[in-house]
Order: sequence, then structure tokens, then C-alpha cells
Amino acid sequence: MKNDQTQERKKPSYRSILKIKFDHFWKNLKNKTVLSFAKYVIVLTALLHLVLSSIHIEALFQLETQLCGLWMFFFILLGLVCLFNAIRNTKGKISTTIFSILMLLLTCAAGVALMTYYFKGLAEQPNIQTGSIIKAIVLSIVMIVFYAVGGVLTVIGMIKNIPHNKKIIEQNE
Repeated sequence: MKNDQTQERKKPSYRSILKIKFDHFWKNLKNKTVLSFAKYVIVLTALLHLVLSSIHIEALFQLETQLCGLWMFFFILLGLVCLFNAIRNTKGKISTTIFSILMLLLTCAAGVALMTYYFKGLAEQPNIQTGSIIKAIVLSIVMIVFYAVGGVLTVIGMIKNIPHNKKIIEQNE
């Protein structure tokens, strides 16, 4: 009798769980400001770049240029600095935001410098296997684009927050 009255509970599928989580994330994201979205982009990009750094290391083992490793280190390290700046910039202060923008520009510049050394290494070593180096170049391009998107969103968020910051300055005077 008990079996007839109780319905069998269905186990939720992974697809429905992911859809619920994504909908919750998207609803919270809509309520956030542009700076919050920029923060998400920067943090996810820096963490993903750190996780995928083995692709760069694999390419470095094939190249004979020592500066390539130095620029790879700078690229990843500056990305982590951007991550910490994004986490630190909770109130949208102009000075912190400008510093974050400058660090994002430096990170993109380090990525471009790394790519030039990848291309230089490919030109200097004609009989090298290019598969891992091309993967590293593509990864660099993707990371530069995401850091640039984070920088553009940070600039837009800073411009949107200028009236808010002026009110705070006037209240303090």
C-alpha cells in the first residue's frame, strides 16, 4: 500500500542541474554591474591561463630562445596580478580601476611579446615540430582577447561609475 501512495522520485539529470545552475548564474549576472562582469571575465581568464600554462611550457621545451620563457612567465604573472586587482576592486574606485586597466594593458603587451618570440623561434628553427607551438600561439591569442575584453569592460564600468564617484567626493568635502 505504501508503494502505491508514494511516487518514485526521479533523479535529476546532469543537464537539468547544469541548466538550473546556469540560470541562477545568469540571473545574478544580470543584476550585477559592468565592473562585476569585467571581474568575472578577468578572474576566469587568469585562472584558465594558469591551468593551461602547460601548453606554453610544452612549446618552450621545443624552442631554443630563452627570452620566450621569460615572456611566458611575465604573461602568466601579470595575468595573476590582474586577477588580484579584479578581486580587490570591489567598490570601483577610480585609482584602483585605472591601475587595473594599466595592468591589463601590460598583460596584453606581454602576450604579444611572447607571440613574437614564438614566431621568431619558428622562423629560426625550420625543422621543429610546430604542433605544440601553434597551440601555444592560439592560446596566447585567446588569452589576449579575453584580457582585452576585460579591459574594455573595466573602462566602460569606470565611465558608468564616474557620477557615483563624484557624489562620494562631494560628500567627503
